[in-house]
Amino acid sequence: MTTAESLGVPGSLTSHARSIAVFFLFAMPDESFAAHSAERAISALKASNLARAEGRPARVRLVQLCKRRYQIEVASWRRDRGDRVREAAAPAAGQTVGLWRFPSDANVSAWLKFRKDTGEDELLALIFSRILKLSDDEVAEGLAISSGTLRHRLGRAARSLGHATVRSRSA
Repeated sequence: MTTAESLGVPGSLTSHARSIAVFFLFAMPDESFAAHSAERAISALKASNLARAEGRPARVRLVQLCKRRYQIEVASWRRDRGDRVREAAAPAAGQTVGLWRFPSDANVSAWLKFRKDTGEDELLALIFSRILKLSDDEVAEGLAISSGTLRHRLGRAARSLGHATVRSRSA
C-alpha cells in the first residue's frame, strides 16, 4: 500500500490523506480512477487550510472537500467515458491498484452492485458515516443537510446494501 508520506503528505496529514484515499476507493467506478482522484484530492488538501486543521472543523471540511472533488471527478468521468459512472468490474484478488491492494479473499460484488444501484446522496452518506466513521453531526454539516435527512439517507443506503448483499450471495 502506498503511504501518505510517499505522496508527499507530512505525518500530521496522514489521517486526512488516508480518509481521502478510502473515500475514493469506495466511491469511484474503478480503482485506477479512484487512485487518480485521491491523489488530486490529497493535492488539494495540501494546498488548503484543512491541511493544518484538527478536530471537528477539520472533519467537516474533509467531507466538503471530498464531496466537491467527487463531483468534479465524476463529471470528468462522464465527459470522458459516458454515463457509466457506477459500472465497474471487481478488482482481481491480490491485485495492487493505485493506492491499495485487495486481499486475495476479497469479494466486492455486493458493494459494486450497491454502488451501481444506489443514489449519490445515499452512497456518500454511507461512506462518510459508516466507513470513515465520522459523526453524524459532522457528516450532516459537511453535506449541508439536516441530521434527520442524513439518517433517512443512511437507512435507504443500508436497505439497498442489504438487498445487494442478498442478491450477490444467491448469484
